[in-house]
Amino acid sequence: MTNETNESRCILAPSCGIAGSPDACHSQCPAYIQMHSAAGRHTLAGLPSEYALVDLATAAPRKDQPSAYAIIDRLAGTFSRQFEERPNIKSVYLYSAEPGTGKTTTAAALLNAYLRTHFVEAARLGRTPHRKPAEFFDLNEYQTAYILASQMRDETQLQAIGRRLGSAAKVPFLVLDDVAIRSATENFRAMVHAVINARIASGLPTVYTSNVDMDGLEAVYDARLADRIRDKCQVVQFVGRSKRGKRK
Repeated sequence: MTNETNESRCILAPSCGIAGSPDACHSQCPAYIQMHSAAGRHTLAGLPSEYALVDLATAAPRKDQPSAYAIIDRLAGTFSRQFEERPNIKSVYLYSAEPGTGKTTTAAALLNAYLRTHFVEAARLGRTPHRKPAEFFDLNEYQTAYILASQMRDETQLQAIGRRLGSAAKVPFLVLDDVAIRSATENFRAMVHAVINARIASGLPTVYTSNVDMDGLEAVYDARLADRIRDKCQVVQFVGRSKRGKRK
């Protein structure tokens, strides 16, 4: 009977010399545990299950978005700088007016690439990896939770959401999914505004996904913040119509 190996469940596999080895590639691998256990770095990143293991090299949108992925690949190539004193890893604004063109999938793939590079580079340099190097933040999900907690006057939940946003301001690499939140309360929008401002001021790389261009972002927040985002990140446009439910 052939032992089942673990490479299909581990984001480290593309950089791992023992990936697929029957004797070593299993769920008790120390590197796998550090990344994928209940308290592992990938687990703490909070990627939605449907995007948890997406990889840039094989991501479904790559075929449909060659121009976008040419830029994305160059950005991912800078992730090895992250332990430098001045890493200069740029932020990126993934935009398309149409939903379902691959922005969130790509953002998740970038997060996985950053996590893998962080772990590999830390090992190469003899460093301890950051406890939570990256985080995926679905702003629509948190906006819904914030509205519900506000309606229920649930101060415990409101404080928890505030703490999560505070953490998002400091994590080394952040995905802000659907940054152009619609119908947000003034308080929630102000908190997101503060997160973005803090990250820009600290030079921390952020991946934004959005269905509005930068001009539209001004209406969501304000012209000054939109200008700061525009000045500090690469805008990457995704083209075409929704591919949801069509990709194999």
